[in-house]
Amino acid sequence: RFWWEPFPVESALPDCLHNHINAEVAAGTIKCERDAVDYLTWTFFFRRLLGNPAYYQLEDTSQEGMADFLSGMVVETLQELTDAGCIAMDNDETQSVASTTLGKIASHYYLDYTSVRLFSERAPSVKTEEDALTLLCDATEFKGLPVRHNEELLNADLAKKLRYGHKGAMESPHTKASLLIQAHVDKVAFPIADYQTDLRSLFEQTGRTLQAMIDVSADLGYLGATLRAMRLSPTMAQALWSDASAFLQLPHCSDAAAEKLTQAAGPKGFAGMLGMERAALVRALSAAMGNGIHAEAAVKVAEQLPRFSVTAEIRRRPGV
Repeated sequence: RFWWEPFPVESALPDCLHNHINAEVAAGTIKCERDAVDYLTWTFFFRRLLGNPAYYQLEDTSQEGMADFLSGMVVETLQELTDAGCIAMDNDETQSVASTTLGKIASHYYLDYTSVRLFSERAPSVKTEEDALTLLCDATEFKGLPVRHNEELLNADLAKKLRYGHKGAMESPHTKASLLIQAHVDKVAFPIADYQTDLRSLFEQTGRTLQAMIDVSADLGYLGATLRAMRLSPTMAQALWSDASAFLQLPHCSDAAAEKLTQAAGPKGFAGMLGMERAALVRALSAAMGNGIHAEAAVKVAEQLPRFSVTAEIRRRPGV
């Protein structure tokens, strides 16, 4: 039917105009209010505005009416970007605009402008790893995560099995994002197969979103928030909390085996045990795991881990 009875395709630019304008300001294409209006006249949105004004709530289709409509959109968008800290606007005759650090971060990582505003506002309150995870999952990028019928009940049951759980509404996509990440790290089985698909789509967004969160916290000077956000990256990649035993990186290594290996390694720890000869390492892992085949698999992984040393020196400046 749609092939023989075509219908017009309308523009979605008004719904995401803030991010487009912010990106163009960061790139230097838009330097003032007039540039932003000119930018709109070269878009598909402008073409459809002429063809279907009622859809975009344009009442006056005269040249002056369209100019006022576009100017109003631009003024409102620029003001909201200014309030979010993404751009700086001068109150001169040309209404010149310039990108801020937050605006450049949002543009670089293709993030919604509301996400960097959220990170900047709540960075001072990030005191724990749970705070960092909650802030990450509250980003606008995760609002589209599907929460299907009755999944709030599954979320509530899943939260009881996880390290932090969640205090938010169980029907919220942000709550579900936090629960999926915690279940991945805690290695808790999902209640339904759809959650595994949702986790894959979630991880497609977490990399750039987390990196933006780190950059915002670092730029604002919050060292604690920056370090906690940085720890989330290996936490999600390795499915291990930052305070977990390093031996759990090895395959087939249970909590009990990790405890035995920690005691056997002594003060040298994980790195010291990896420095052992291969035969001695196999024996140590076999004794802890109780399975020679599993020990061989763990050794193969251990041999592929990078090894490096760090040397630090503190120098006192003269007169200090």
